[in-house]
Amino acid sequence: MIIDERGFAKYNKLFPGNQAEGETLSTMIKELEKNLTSDDKTIVLDAGIATSKNIDWLKDNYYHYIVVNRGKPPFSKNFSAMKTIRGVEIKRFEIEEEAYILCRSKRKEAKEKQMRTRIERLFIERLQNLNRGLTKKYGTKNYQRV
Repeated sequence: MIIDERGFAKYNKLFPGNQAEGETLSTMIKELEKNLTSDDKTIVLDAGIATSKNIDWLKDNYYHYIVVNRGKPPFSKNFSAMKTIRGVEIKRFEIEEEAYILCRSKRKEAKEKQMRTRIERLFIERLQNLNRGLTKKYGTKNYQRV
C-alpha cells in the first residue's frame, strides 16, 4: 500500500497469496513504485518480511526503511530514561549507523499476558478432558493416543 505523509491510502495492490513474503519484497516494491509521484519514500515492514536478505536489498537500493527487529536486538535492553509518547515508552539506540527504537507498552504487555493465559487455560482444559477420558466409558485409554 502507498500512503501519503498524513497516512491516507493513495494506492494499493493485492498480490497472490500462498507465497513466502520474504521472497516477494523487491517485486512488490517495484510494482508499487509505478504509482509513486515522489522520490521521498520510506518502506515499512513487519517481522515476517524483514529478513536479513530483504534488509540488505533495501540498503543496497538506498531505501529508507522501518522494520520490526527479528530476534535479539544488538544492544542490551536498558529501560532507564525512556520517554513516553502516546502511552508507549521509547528509547533510541544508534549502532553502526542504524537507529533502533526500544519500545515498551503496558497495553501490549497486557495483551500478550492475556494471550498466554488463554493458551495455558486451553492446555489445562484439554489435559483435564484427556484425564476424564481415562475413566469414562468409550474414553481414550490408549497411551499413544493420549
